[in-house]
Amino acid sequence: MSYTLALVAVGTLLILIYAMLAVRETWDLREDSERILHLKRAKDRALRKLKDIEVEHEEGSLLGEDYEKLREQAKHEAIQVTKELNKVRSATIKRIVNRDSPQLSAEETQAIEKLVEQYKKNQ
Repeated sequence: MSYTLALVAVGTLLILIYAMLAVRETWDLREDSERILHLKRAKDRALRKLKDIEVEHEEGSLLGEDYEKLREQAKHEAIQVTKELNKVRSATIKRIVNRDSPQLSAEETQAIEKLVEQYKKNQ
């Protein structure tokens, strides 16, 4: 009985030590910045596409069901990209607030402050 208890205690201790010493995932602000930039560009493309569809409709070259279908697709795409962009921005800010990031350089700190200001303006 005591042998089994000792094995359980040692196993538990090993699990705790592993959890404490495990390598944590590093966080690269540049990676988030690149993702945000990519999403901003995708949003701009989606909004431009929507505007082009509206222009074609006003000119009379895109009518009826084709116009409605393309317009709805473009709107859906713009909404999805905007939601994803907001999600990534929010996650970045939450990481910063929760201090899940390593020590940051002055440049990274300025970039973060800029993101926080943008986030506050959008709220």
